[in-house]
Amino acid sequence: MKKTKLSILLFAIMLGSTFAQENTGINTNLPLLKGKYLGQEPPGMKSEEFAPYFFATGLKQNKFYFSKDGHELYFTQRGDKFSSTKIYCMKEIDSVWNIPEVLFFSKEYINNEISLSPDNQMLFFTSNRPDTNILNSKMQPDIWYVEKDENGNWGNPINAGSVINTPNVEAQPFLGVNGNFYFTNMTGIFESKFIDEKFQPPVPIEIGLNTDTYKNSGPCLSNGTNYLIFHSNREGGFGNWDLYVSFKTQSGNWSDPINLGSTINTADTESNATMSPDGKYMFFSRNGKIYWVSTETIDKLKPEDLN
Repeated sequence: MKKTKLSILLFAIMLGSTFAQENTGINTNLPLLKGKYLGQEPPGMKSEEFAPYFFATGLKQNKFYFSKDGHELYFTQRGDKFSSTKIYCMKEIDSVWNIPEVLFFSKEYINNEISLSPDNQMLFFTSNRPDTNILNSKMQPDIWYVEKDENGNWGNPINAGSVINTPNVEAQPFLGVNGNFYFTNMTGIFESKFIDEKFQPPVPIEIGLNTDTYKNSGPCLSNGTNYLIFHSNREGGFGNWDLYVSFKTQSGNWSDPINLGSTINTADTESNATMSPDGKYMFFSRNGKIYWVSTETIDKLKPEDLN
């Protein structure tokens, strides 16, 4: 038992040094990570921290996205200063996961709240970088995206444009498998058709989500598009921010929001939900750490009259 605890401690120390050395080199002593979901044992109906020893870095993780084939992992991470938020990528090559690398375009400014398109060809994110196409552009959070070229490399960031971005704050982008684009601004959650890589005028999602008395953010559509996950600081929750679900009704509207319950929500802040490629698990953040849980927990909350 003592030998096992010592091995785990050394594992955490080595992995922690990996991120500290990201600008000067990599830790060649890093133990090999193999298999689906970094070789982690899948969770059940109660949320569990994802790969706790791997991410024992003292830094804060925000959002997770595994690629459609499960061989790439994208996540954001920041240190003590919020301005240092960067986007990382890991790849599984020959069944072994490599060391996380910072995506070149995210080494400056805030780069947060990522969303990988269903075909893995676009990566959306929120950033306060200036728009070089606008004279005297202000450093205010907007939605940006990058696209992969024919060689699988990410291009330079592109501002989502005036149809989505306004002089106010736009954040939490999400492109669903239905081709619709979701995001948050100061007044609530919005939906925009995304046709031929062009955003259509957004409309608010009408499920009692958008009010002046509380905030709603972080939209995440299920793989089957039958429910929407978001986080909210509405009254009646377990803490400051909780995760909620709204189910699609037979008429195509959204049901009243339902709190995901005590197996997921706590007195701490839960937010930033994403789905695994197979739709079996939901990832989310809690105070700078990533957790995951079986989506069966969500399915059991669906009202009988919607089945």
